[in-house]
Amino acid sequence: MPPARSTFAPSGTEFVEWNDIEQIERKVIIGDMSAWERTAKTVGKRKRFQFSLLKEIFLPFGYPASVSTDYMSYQIWDSFQALFSTLMMAISTQKILVGMGVGDAAASALSGAIAWILRDGISMISKIMFTWYTGTNLDDYNKTWRLAADIFNDLSFIVDYSISFFPDFKIYILCISGILKSIVGVSGGATRMAITQHQARDNNISDVSAKDGSQETLVNLLGLILSLTVLPLLGNNEQVTMIIFISLMLAHLYSNWRAVKALNYETFNMNRLHIVCQQLVRSNQILSIKQVNKKEPLFGFAPNYRYSIKLGVPLIKSFAVGCESYLLKYRISFNNGDKSIYVSLSSDASTEDILEAAISASIINTIIDAALRCNRTPVEEMVEDIKLRRAIEILNSSNRCETDIICLVLEFMSKKRIMLLDRLKHAGYDLTAFHFSIDSWRYSKR
Repeated sequence: MPPARSTFAPSGTEFVEWNDIEQIERKVIIGDMSAWERTAKTVGKRKRFQFSLLKEIFLPFGYPASVSTDYMSYQIWDSFQALFSTLMMAISTQKILVGMGVGDAAASALSGAIAWILRDGISMISKIMFTWYTGTNLDDYNKTWRLAADIFNDLSFIVDYSISFFPDFKIYILCISGILKSIVGVSGGATRMAITQHQARDNNISDVSAKDGSQETLVNLLGLILSLTVLPLLGNNEQVTMIIFISLMLAHLYSNWRAVKALNYETFNMNRLHIVCQQLVRSNQILSIKQVNKKEPLFGFAPNYRYSIKLGVPLIKSFAVGCESYLLKYRISFNNGDKSIYVSLSSDASTEDILEAAISASIINTIIDAALRCNRTPVEEMVEDIKLRRAIEILNSSNRCETDIICLVLEFMSKKRIMLLDRLKHAGYDLTAFHFSIDSWRYSKR
């Protein structure tokens, strides 16, 4: 066997190396040294300056490549809302102390302590009950609950503010405030974690979460400094205090709305899926992620969302009205009585199968809406595919048969399935996960 040859580059060879994280690009020239002691002489200049110390402290490592494209826009508006919230909290806390009798020699410390303990106890119970009630809704409608959390937060500040006007009812007021704050704690914390998971793109959830905490701490510190400046100036001027409080509340809500609207989720919930399916049925086009997130309503269902889609239901429901159809790993039926589309899932249904079932159900929902609107809008403008137009004709006929409608939709899906999923992937959608409320019923053949 011949001796191994050296693989070192000859002297004078030029290389280009770069570091995306530190934004450095430089040219390297191999010096004329012995094979065992070669060194590199670097020339050139940095493409950009190295991250400043503040950026290293407050932004995730590897920014912007390590986070989602909507990271900065969301964090800016989230920082504004945190600042306004801190200022509101300072004003409402002052009102609580006044209502509790701070500075009043006749006030009882014991009654204040009892009121505070009752508030904390009711808050704990409310937190447990709210968590049980909402369940997976926090994931399915993350944007809604993120905005709702701050609406409840503002309501709690309003309740706290009122205690100075009704000191005799301080126990009831504090308890109501505690209930509202418990809802804020659950919905705000859960949705924040989902947003962090969306933003982290380099297995760096902990880093993104920690840096978000650092950003919020800095903003809160700034808010406290401003509070120390503003509160003494306000003094006992109730009118000015109320005007500033209301102004801060409106600015807080607006900042939250802008922050939530800045998010561009690549995964589907029912609203985003319905928006995509509507456009698909109408023009055979796939909307971009930004377009879908822009159209997604923050409260309620997407436009023209006629029937409720229920996934993972028992077979008895999908067979209940005698109009079922079968396709591989799921069965679909719909009921005009309770305006529901039922989907039963096979025990071996994969993530892709469940997504396909949800798409089929959403297309049926779109067809039902088109049939109800065809008197005002030509069918050709609402539905492009001929088979789906036929489904609308059946829905509006006197001899309507739901089974035929479902079969037409499933036939459409069987032909377009692979191409449709490929188009969704190409548009950037994440098809490996979704946020649907799915019951745990499954079926299998014996």
